Amino acid sequence: MPQPKRFQFTSTDGLSIACVKWSGHHQVRGVVQIAHGLGEHIGRYAELAETLVEGDFVVYGNDHRGHGLTAKPSGSFGEFGPGGFDQVVEDMISLRVIAKNEHPRKPYILLGHSLGSFAAQQFILDHSHSIDGLALSGSGALDGLARVAQSVAA
Repeated sequence: MPQPKRFQFTSTDGLSIACVKWSGHHQVRGVVQIAHGLGEHIGRYAELAETLVEGDFVVYGNDHRGHGLTAKPSGSFGEFGPGGFDQVVEDMISLRVIAKNEHPRKPYILLGHSLGSFAAQQFILDHSHSIDGLALSGSGALDGLARVAQSVAA
């Protein structure tokens, strides 16, 4: 079973971002970066990461601002702080640079769940050239929003 390696990096605005890397002792087929949802932390994805490692992937993820080990000791859980959502996306870009430097010629897949799926969508709007695949789960649908708007307008 892969042992997670915890590390940190300093974000573009000076915040320490807590990260995890899961890897095995084998040839790496590709890299998966996981962006977790609101109110979660990257540790919730350990079982998924372990399964991906068994499939010869290396997996990276970080605790978003206000989440998990990146949350300030003051207890500001769920709050992104200055820069808000844009800074969350910047942190994801920074983690991608770290991972890509360690595995420069491997396919890179970004997986986002819920809030992480929206951050992943913003990520690819600005940096689609830097990833090879995208998986989204728990994303909202405009169809659902349109139905709500129609019922409110009726």
